Amino acid sequence: HITYEPRDGQVELSDQLIVQPTENGWSFTTDPITIHFETAAQPQRARIVVADTTMDTELLSFHLWLLVNRLLLTINRLVMHAASVEIDGQTVVICGQSGAGKSTLTVALGLAGATVLTEDWLLVDTSSSTPTVSGISSVMRLTMDSAERMLAGRLGHAVDSRDGRDKRVFDSGSLFASAAGVDHTPDRLFLLSPGQRTELVAASALDVTRYLADSAKATLRFTDRADFGSFLTVVGAFVSSAPAYHLRRSDDFSDLPQLVDLVRTLGESA
Repeated sequence: HITYEPRDGQVELSDQLIVQPTENGWSFTTDPITIHFETAAQPQRARIVVADTTMDTELLSFHLWLLVNRLLLTINRLVMHAASVEIDGQTVVICGQSGAGKSTLTVALGLAGATVLTEDWLLVDTSSSTPTVSGISSVMRLTMDSAERMLAGRLGHAVDSRDGRDKRVFDSGSLFASAAGVDHTPDRLFLLSPGQRTELVAASALDVTRYLADSAKATLRFTDRADFGSFLTVVGAFVSSAPAYHLRRSDDFSDLPQLVDLVRTLGESA
């Protein structure tokens, strides 16, 4: 539920985050927005109060994104920038910075028969003893070059130009088996990155934690070290749920079939 309650006086903008326990749950505040999260309610409820109605939609969305992600940590959940597929009965999570090749590899896996959970944003749930992952959206975005090379004539004309890069936009269910929103237990974690050649080596829990901490800078803010500890608790439960590997690819994706094979064998050759 969203309400608009302008504050008296001018609102000073900053990245300040305030997290406070309340009688019924928690409140999360940045300058323009407060989320009142009622954890005692069944189902749990969130009331969003917008204080600065003069801010443009893009900036309001940014603050809302930060608060929702911080709210999720209170119920042991985390939004990750990652792709995920289920192939041969195994669930694989593929992490990597923008440009690492997650979308291209996800499409290649989908063409090889994988069920696509997501190629962009993944929800991790560590609220039980067995962590699960689920895709947040079935929407996929693929660079124009990769779309032409891999899916020529099979896509519509929708284009997303965010971040200054044109990408072809489509629904994963239009081309592959798709299971966004369905919980899966992760079996392998991959940290994907470009390199000189194809390489698969074991990754440590610290390697994965560092990646997630770095990528969280775009989606989370913390009030202090203790608050950051809540993030590390969720990350630790996820990282310990499955073995992890560094997966490096050639710059031009000439090794794409080999990458697909390595993912399908789930690191057994590492």
